[in-house]
Amino acid sequence: MAMKTTFKKWTTLVFWIMVFCLLLNTVGRSIPIYFVNPAVSEHFGRVVFITTLITVCFTLFVQLYNKEKNNWIFSGLISILITFFTFIILSFITFFDGFSSFTDVQVLYVKKDDSKIKIIRQYVDSGALGDGHIAVLRKEILSFLKYEETIDTNSINKSEWIKQNP
Repeated sequence: MAMKTTFKKWTTLVFWIMVFCLLLNTVGRSIPIYFVNPAVSEHFGRVVFITTLITVCFTLFVQLYNKEKNNWIFSGLISILITFFTFIILSFITFFDGFSSFTDVQVLYVKKDDSKIKIIRQYVDSGALGDGHIAVLRKEILSFLKYEETIDTNSINKSEWIKQNP
């Protein structure tokens, strides 16, 4: 009996990890919070992607498997098939959303009352989709996280900002 409740707790934990990872892979991409170190961001993305696939497969298998029918082959095949489709969908989301590289070119403005808030010009390279420059408002949240959003430098109140020399 204790083994059954422990397995149920682990299954519930894996399910909620799956839900969290699916939210990170879809809705989470629209939140403009990033890691300061791009290598950490890349590793985090890989771990979330792989964890999503593993938890989807495990959760589906546990939900489909029936001990009385001993249908582990059917449960395994359906779980792997749906996990494959999840892989395809997440790959397309990653391909269309995450293949641009952003390189800081120069600091344009620094906020007068908080030097951690900056407006930065970034070079955006989207491969075959093109390239260009954008202005980005950057705020440090923690030492390893930053908040970035595109901004129109013509619309800012210039009296609140110190222009940096190019």
